[in-house]
Amino acid sequence: MLVHACIGAIRSTLFLRTGPDQHRLVGLLGGPAHGLLGVDPVRR
Repeated sequence: MLVHACIGAIRSTLFLRTGPDQHRLVGLLGGPAHGLLGVDPVRR
């Protein structure tokens, strides 16, 4: 259930037509998404 909630929260941003650009949005949502899933971000 937690995974589905995270996916729903992240996917809902796909339909935004206003707000921050994609790179800024990734920066804003990346940390909380990884925190909710309990995983560390992948280092590039």
